[in-house]
Amino acid sequence: MNDYPVPSGNRILHKTRIPSPHCCTEITLPMSLLKAPLLLLAAVGSWISSTPPNRPPNKQELLKGDALSNPAMAAAFFKYATVVPFILEALTITISTQCADAVSDRNCLQWQEVSNILMPRGNLQSLQHPSLTFYIGIVLVYVGSLIRYTCFKYLGRFFTFELAIRENHKLITSGPYSIVRHPAYSAIFFLVLGQYALLFGEGSFLRASGRLEGVFGMLLFYSLTISWMWGLVGFIRRTDVEDDALRNQFKKDWEDWERRVKWKLLPGLY
Repeated sequence: MNDYPVPSGNRILHKTRIPSPHCCTEITLPMSLLKAPLLLLAAVGSWISSTPPNRPPNKQELLKGDALSNPAMAAAFFKYATVVPFILEALTITISTQCADAVSDRNCLQWQEVSNILMPRGNLQSLQHPSLTFYIGIVLVYVGSLIRYTCFKYLGRFFTFELAIRENHKLITSGPYSIVRHPAYSAIFFLVLGQYALLFGEGSFLRASGRLEGVFGMLLFYSLTISWMWGLVGFIRRTDVEDDALRNQFKKDWEDWERRVKWKLLPGLY
């Protein structure tokens, strides 16, 4: 509030200016409150993308020559290795934001003890503010999850993590399969790049907590990096095995589809 003079005869009165409640009101939303739900959505997308939508095929339906010996187990490893850190990061951000000014709130104090265990270094400033790497990672995970979920829906019971030709198998050429022949693998490329950025990029939980510098963090980093690289090579090799199997099964229908959809993974590139 400001005082300003108002002339009145020979006297000067001081009148108080009362600011309007609608004037100069600034509403800010902490970026940390945005980061936590974005991470939880990324965790949900990663979980769904890494969970088989159908039961494994029987032995008679399995194809030979799969570059991945146990794809379901590999998917489970990636699922927990990515989803758990996402949830822990969202939990830490929520605790530090909601209980920042708590002095006597017993529940907050208990949760802050949990936060101190998760973040022994206490670098919450780095954790709370989303970086450009974080936003890029979020977009990639969302795009990959959406594509993969769409593939689950279009293939229905024919989608299995194991290479297989199922009983009464049909050739699906619509939806994402009208753009590239193996869109579910394309989705994995987006997912892997996004998850890598969220796990190990600037401002991530593993970096801010200092755990990336410990034995556990280094083991997680190298095991995921090697596994991801091996998996991506395996998926590229898988496209040839799948194409050969579908060509043998559907013959002219597959050849017509291949003429219409020339690209395996990325339009214009591969």
